[in-house]
Amino acid sequence: MSRTERTVRLVERRRSTISNSDTKSDETTVHCPLSRSARGVSHCLRCPRFERREMVGGRAHLDCRLPEAVKLSSACGELIRSELTCLDSELEAWKAVEVLEAAGVSSAPVMDDNGVLIGIASISALVQLRAELGTFHGFGRGLTPLEVEDAMSTELVTVPQHAPVAEAVRLMVSRNLERMTVVTDGGHLVGVIDAVDLMAWLSKHLTEVK
Repeated sequence: MSRTERTVRLVERRRSTISNSDTKSDETTVHCPLSRSARGVSHCLRCPRFERREMVGGRAHLDCRLPEAVKLSSACGELIRSELTCLDSELEAWKAVEVLEAAGVSSAPVMDDNGVLIGIASISALVQLRAELGTFHGFGRGLTPLEVEDAMSTELVTVPQHAPVAEAVRLMVSRNLERMTVVTDGGHLVGVIDAVDLMAWLSKHLTEVK
């Protein structure tokens, strides 16, 4: 490695989308400092700047070389959760509740077949749908099962992956949000930032400033 380069460690993030077939469609990415965007790990392994892949503290990391001139930015794409559960839009509603409860989350992004974010589904909305129908038969195990898209919210507040973290903070505070979805310019989901992630970033940032 030349003196004009340095090694940086990138955390792998895994996104799993659950469908009716009980299979997971997984995508593993890292936030590339050079492109300031998400890159598939398979792509990174072929990159000439890649050095090694290893487990650190129970998490997979990639080490890669960066030019010294490249500064690590505080972009929203860097802060997203390392594990994220998503729901296929056609997943039956009753099964979605089970998935969310098993994952220990109250809501999850909803994806279409092209991986584009189209909504957010919450346990409360899915349960309310069941209550409005009045019977478990109508909730999803009948002849015409209801799907996640029947209960999801399409009023999305998103932030681009290359936007500064301050933008996510501004939106979350002004709209009283606990979670913020991060997307590409084409609307594809990159990940989710929540209040805990932002607090950790702010704490680290303020410490570095001191």
